[in-house]
Amino acid sequence: MKDKYLENFILKASREELVDELRKSAALLKINELISSSLNVADVLKTVLAQALILTEAGSASIFLINSEKQCLEFAATTDDYSDDLKNITVPIGKGISGFVAQTGELVNLADVQNDTRFYSGVDQQTGNQTKSYLCVALRTQGEIIGTTQLMNKAGGNFTDSDERVMMGFANLSAIAIEKALLHEKAMEKERLEKENLRMRTELDVAKKIQSLVLPLKEELIRCEGLEVAARMETATEVGGDFYEVLPYEDGSTYFAIGDVTDHGLASGLVMLMVQAAFRTAITRKNPNLQEVLKQINTVLFGNVQTRMKDLRNMTLTLLRHRNGSFTLTGYHESILVYRKKSDRIEEFDTSDLGIYVGMLDDMSAMTGQSTIKMHTGDIMLLYTDGSVEAENNARELFGIQRLQNSLLSRKNQNCSAIVNGIVDDVYAWIGDAVVYDDITLLVIRRTT
Repeated sequence: MKDKYLENFILKASREELVDELRKSAALLKINELISSSLNVADVLKTVLAQALILTEAGSASIFLINSEKQCLEFAATTDDYSDDLKNITVPIGKGISGFVAQTGELVNLADVQNDTRFYSGVDQQTGNQTKSYLCVALRTQGEIIGTTQLMNKAGGNFTDSDERVMMGFANLSAIAIEKALLHEKAMEKERLEKENLRMRTELDVAKKIQSLVLPLKEELIRCEGLEVAARMETATEVGGDFYEVLPYEDGSTYFAIGDVTDHGLASGLVMLMVQAAFRTAITRKNPNLQEVLKQINTVLFGNVQTRMKDLRNMTLTLLRHRNGSFTLTGYHESILVYRKKSDRIEEFDTSDLGIYVGMLDDMSAMTGQSTIKMHTGDIMLLYTDGSVEAENNARELFGIQRLQNSLLSRKNQNCSAIVNGIVDDVYAWIGDAVVYDDITLLVIRRTT
């Protein structure tokens, strides 16, 4: 049919029309080379539109590409200086002139588009232009329509049959070049994401290894004078933001710490390492004051995280020192649970009045407090992070503080390691196949003498 159409044109055309047709055909060959010379989508779109203006003497041109998921046309490029104003424009498939062309593949050539009820005048209103002559052609490749190109306001009048013919050929060439560039862009983005994922996995593996190396050793846990101690940390991602420390000293005292950095992942793991180093350094002084230690940690964290890293991470943190059955504590974290063997009950100690989030302010001197918890032989202390009590099942129900207490009570006669592992098992049984959103850390301490 196309051959018959071309044959009729050749028979009826004047010499000038034939020369113009040959000129445009030759131009198409050169344009094909030009628009196929780049795999950058933005460059290809820019070249396509520039050449369309040259071929048809249009005043302006634009391209919309189909978003198959949303079933609409999305603005892609224009020759006007209004791309920022138009970038959020979408046209449902089948709506408006371009939507009609995208749906049917039919060419639309109008001498005065303002008389067509399908015309969307919003673009003219945004740009201050007035569209008159209008030619819209489908961008088609391998039988599939991928978008439309619109030509507006031809110089000297209306778009001709010759413009229609040349744009049909031009649109097909353009569609191939655009699709090629889009596929290349997707492939490059996939490769970039794969490389980025590999880099992140490598970094996280290294960070997790470093993190595991600085956790308390079993040899340290058994050197805590007058105490039986066990701990366990389960991370929601490769690197957790939970923190705990156990440091026995030769004078018979033992220092403990438990905290939770906001968020989790690599950055939170790095913050945890900063706190661990600052804590160990601060307590090397003779008879350190726990409140002063907490303030020193806060200074280090604020300086490194907020000032240097330009990050807003901070953390809850409670520090404890044990000596002869007495625990001195400071800093805000979760409540502390203590099982009393004599009464066979659990006491809950609030820490909210002992401090604020560490690293939030440059100076927390006026917002710290100190308290004491006495423990008798057989009493058990449970320190935990919110990943246990805030663990959710598929019904979005929390494990909660009461279930945590019940889990501890049910294992009161077991050794500390069995208590820790049993509570973790209870938490995971509650979660089931739901998503684990946060790290889970438990520290169990029983007074033995």
